Formats: sequence, structure tokens, C-alpha cells
Amino acid sequence: MRLKRLHIALTTAAALVAISTAAPAKDRTLASVHADVKERFNTVQHLTAQDLKAFNPEDVVIFDVREKGEFAVSHIGNAIRIDPDTRPAEFMRKHADLVAGKTVLVYCSVGVRSSALAARLARVLKRQGDTKIYNLTGGIFQWHNEGRPLARGGQSTRYVHPYNRSWGRLISKRELISYTPKP
Repeated sequence: MRLKRLHIALTTAAALVAISTAAPAKDRTLASVHADVKERFNTVQHLTAQDLKAFNPEDVVIFDVREKGEFAVSHIGNAIRIDPDTRPAEFMRKHADLVAGKTVLVYCSVGVRSSALAARLARVLKRQGDTKIYNLTGGIFQWHNEGRPLARGGQSTRYVHPYNRSWGRLISKRELISYTPKP
């Protein structure tokens, strides 16, 4: 079990390092980052925000795969924050009843952490039955750049956490970047 957890942590770390080293380049776009994410996590299915409209909201459970501070600034409405390092057994213990028969959508800033989680969860959810899991294309940055609604503490907000300065370059309205919660 320890070896498996170590493997998960190392795989996620390697993916973050591999993709994040390219992030500071000024010519990087969310589309190019997403292409890297799709290549790195080639077993993960992806869904755009537009595609999400085709689903009945009652049949979708959304998980925000970012740190507490990022989630506190803003998140997609009704999203449940989950630690990026969550193990499949822990996820199932906490959320099995909630996700049974539903579509699971995970997202983070750009899709790296959420795709890593989706890859870990896909096998477990498949064994559960008809539960499907998707990563949100472009993450919350793409969602924000498209002007889609964000929430904070049950209220609407326009701000988004940039993860860090380098990744924040992918947010189109930089005046709406915040490291702390704002109304």
C-alpha cells in the first residue's frame, strides 16, 4: 500500500514538473497546456464547459481538485473541494454514495492535478458501474476566461486564484486575479 501511494505521488509530481516547466513561456496558451495534459494523461476523458451543458445538472457531481486557498478565492458552483493527493480508497469511502450512477467532473487550475486524480479514480469508478469521470478542459482558468460564473461562500465572484504568477499568465483578465478571497 505504501508503495502504491508513493507511485501515485511520484507520478503526479512528475506530471506537474513536466508540464509546469513549460508554463512560464509567454507563448503558452491554455490550448497548448491542455494538449500536453491530454498527451500525459491519455486515458482520461475530457469535457468542455460547453459540452457540460448537455448534461442534467442533477446527474453531475463536480469536484474541485485544488488547495484550500485556491478554492476559497472561487470555485464552480456546487463544487466539492477534494485534495489533489486523494487516494481512490479514500475517495470511495467519502463519496461512493454521492457519485453512484452519476457523471463525475473534476477540475483544477488548468487540468494537471485533476487529470492525475481522474486517472487514479477511473478504474475504481468503472468497477462501481455506470459512473463516468471527466476532466474539465482548461480547468477553472478556461471557465473563468469564458466568463462563466464562479462562486465563493455561496455568493457570486469574478475573481480566480492564479495558482502562481507563471500559471496566472493564462488568465485573460489579470485584474481579476486574487490570492485571497474577495467579494
